[in-house]
Amino acid sequence: MEKKEIPVLIQNLQRHSLDEHILHVDFRKMDLKEKTETEVPVVYEGEVEVVRSGEADVLLLSDKVLVLCLPTEIPEKIVINITKLKEVGDEVRVKDLPKIKEVEYADDPEKLILQIAGAQKEEVAVVAPAAEEAATDEETKKDEAKPETKEPEKKEEKKEK
Repeated sequence: MEKKEIPVLIQNLQRHSLDEHILHVDFRKMDLKEKTETEVPVVYEGEVEVVRSGEADVLLLSDKVLVLCLPTEIPEKIVINITKLKEVGDEVRVKDLPKIKEVEYADDPEKLILQIAGAQKEEVAVVAPAAEEAATDEETKKDEAKPETKEPEKKEEKKEK
């Protein structure tokens, strides 16, 4: 705007549904000396033994958290180190997120962010290959034993009146 800089924060980003290129961006004018409330992405790093062994899964229940801080202090992301979680049922709430200088969490402290949940195992019905082959062999033998018969063609009889 005529070489004048205006501090802004991206309010909304609209992307094309197929190729993901940006269609539209809404900006919000900011006062750099006033605290603002905005959402910041949440990511996790590290490994948990029960997850590695396949007994559990990591569920990220909320991928964003609301923070209150000066626009110049907004973190790019909040990183959760999950190596301290040990068993199924362990969880991370907003109150457990790492403390960041000059940043306050504006979400409910009890809001659930991440949880270690028991792995869902699918049960698959397995048919014994020998039984399946035996059934197929029996059907094949029956089909081979049948002689080929053709039905005689029916001739229509003309009825005279």
